[in-house]
Amino acid sequence: MDDINLKIIEKLDTIIALLQPKPKKPRQTKIPDNRSLEEQMRPFKNNYSPKLMEDFWIYWTEKTVSGKEKWQLEKVFDVSKRLLRWSRQEAQFQHEKEARQQLKNVVERPQSNNNFGQNSDLDHI
Repeated sequence: MDDINLKIIEKLDTIIALLQPKPKKPRQTKIPDNRSLEEQMRPFKNNYSPKLMEDFWIYWTEKTVSGKEKWQLEKVFDVSKRLLRWSRQEAQFQHEKEARQQLKNVVERPQSNNNFGQNSDLDHI
C-alpha cells in the first residue's frame, strides 16, 4: 500500500510542477546607441550605392506620431545586417521590375496585320 501512495504522491508532484508558471526569462533591453542613423551608416558608404544608402536613410528616418524615427522603434537595429537585407531586396525588386516591364512590352506590342475579326473563318468561334 505504501508503494501505491508513494506513486500517487510522485504523480501529484509532477502534475503540480507542470501547473506552476514557468519562470520568465529576463527581458532583454535594447542597447542604447545615441548615434544618429547617419553616423551608424557612415562605415558602409563605400559598400553600397549612394542611391541605396539614400533610400535606406529616407525610409528609416521617417518620423512617427511620437516624434521618434522609425529605426528607433525597433527592438534590434543592426545597420550592417539591415543594409545587407535592403541590398538583397533591392536586387530582387529590380529583377521583378524588369520582368514586369518585359511582360508589359510583350502585351503592348502592336498586333501584326492579320485577318482575325475581319470576316475570317474564325468569326463563328
